[in-house]
Amino acid sequence: MVNVTDVSLIQEIRAVQALSELNFEINISQEEQDKFRLLKYYFNMPYSVGLKEGVDIKNIIKIDHSQPITSIFLINKTLVFPKAIITHLKLKWAKKRKYKILFAGLIDAKREEAIEKWLFANYHRSYRIKHVTFGFKIKRKLFTMFNIEKPLLKKFGELFISRSNRGRIFPVKSWDKEYYNLLLKSKFILCPSGVYIWTYRFFESILCGAIPIVEEPSPAYEGFKFYTMEENLSNLEWKKEIVEYNYKLCLERITLSDSEAIYIQNKIQSLNNNCLKQE
Repeated sequence: MVNVTDVSLIQEIRAVQALSELNFEINISQEEQDKFRLLKYYFNMPYSVGLKEGVDIKNIIKIDHSQPITSIFLINKTLVFPKAIITHLKLKWAKKRKYKILFAGLIDAKREEAIEKWLFANYHRSYRIKHVTFGFKIKRKLFTMFNIEKPLLKKFGELFISRSNRGRIFPVKSWDKEYYNLLLKSKFILCPSGVYIWTYRFFESILCGAIPIVEEPSPAYEGFKFYTMEENLSNLEWKKEIVEYNYKLCLERITLSDSEAIYIQNKIQSLNNNCLKQE
């Protein structure tokens, strides 16, 4: 039995869902249930609302966001993803991809500068990605008026941009369907660095069958095949063998193996037994 209280990082959310696949009873506190409801809706994640006697998630999972490292007891992995999400995304890989290059997500001043610099290097003209045309304003107003959830895209050369902070706010932070749908329709994903060099978007793009284009190489990317933002657009080539290679390596890095799952099950069972003895 595992109790979940006070989780805020997406790494924690993904790791909790991965633990739920190991047939443990997951109990979510009343305050945290909104963070998991979309995972129950889309992936049938099993959990109960209300805490019981058991092990607190903070005694199981530790996150070092700077590296990144997700630790479950003595197991250290770059990230931990539930197999339900990975399987869901793989089944939705498109044979034909609508967008050549995509960036979707929050654009702060640092990312704005990096993307505009990349555009200038490739198209030899200055773009202001924050500039909003009259037509775009009308479209945005209509989408809001009719409550259309489809993301609005702006095109700069071969780059499509969908600006959004949806992925920063719960419950959508736990599962942003529109964000993943965009990645699934794209060949390449632009991955400017975030607060740290590494970005979650790198791994998400691989799970969606796209090839990352990174601003800076990170130790977390070691072994993967990707492009950098310093390379010329003419060098970009989407190859199935690269996509499949990255996908296979990603699964090794971010999912729990059978032996790791057994180790975790035994550790949690032992901790639960200790809780019962103390009653």
